[in-house]
Amino acid sequence: MTSIDHSQSDKPQMGGRVRRLRRQQGLSQARLATELGISASYLNLIEHNRRNVTVPLLIKLAERFELELSDIADDVNETLDGLLEMDDDPEAQLIEAMRYSALDGGKRIRPFMVVASADLFNVDRTSSLRAAAAVEMVHCYSLVHDDLPAMDDDDLRRGKPTVHKKFDDATAILAGDALLTLAFEIIADPTTHEMASVRTELVKGLAKASGGHGMVGGQMIDLAAETMALDIGGITRLQQLKTGAMIAFSCEAGAI
Repeated sequence: MTSIDHSQSDKPQMGGRVRRLRRQQGLSQARLATELGISASYLNLIEHNRRNVTVPLLIKLAERFELELSDIADDVNETLDGLLEMDDDPEAQLIEAMRYSALDGGKRIRPFMVVASADLFNVDRTSSLRAAAAVEMVHCYSLVHDDLPAMDDDDLRRGKPTVHKKFDDATAILAGDALLTLAFEIIADPTTHEMASVRTELVKGLAKASGGHGMVGGQMIDLAAETMALDIGGITRLQQLKTGAMIAFSCEAGAI
């Protein structure tokens, strides 16, 4: 991969520097955007001097984002671990499957959005991390069910056997069900927020984002797309529901 020198002064505008880099190193717009860690559309704006942004500043912002993302992911993992404690009860295999799904890594983008949006309003981290963990549980439940033979029929996720392959189909279905219901139990608990009205709005928002007119509805459209062609409107709605609805709620949760 071509190496770009970011050591220059950050005083010149990025637009001019980007153009020079492209001329000197012969990079396409897509390749240069990848090198800089930004979208091609944002790079296009920069090249036309519509953003007074410098390369070193972008690098610093990207590094700061990666650090914040990693720190919040660690906090969310710790919260999930505490909420999914193992025991010796007869349903222990179910809890083990829930933990296997929820604690298997991932970037934790949705929880990051919950915590970051909550930080804007000085929400206590205990509250925002519980809400973030609940959102991640709903996301993990959707992945467990998506991987089942009746839907996407996947054997691997993030390089590991999917839950129904690690355990069995029935355990995977129940683990997904339990993650979904536990998410609402967590949000409804006064530990998440002392005001019942706030908890109610969070429950309502998460239910709407994850239900038939949200994530689950998007999955239905995705399954239907296997036997029918979708136009751009159909594809847009699929993405808005299957992925966008939960991301939107994650961004809004902090304000609630």
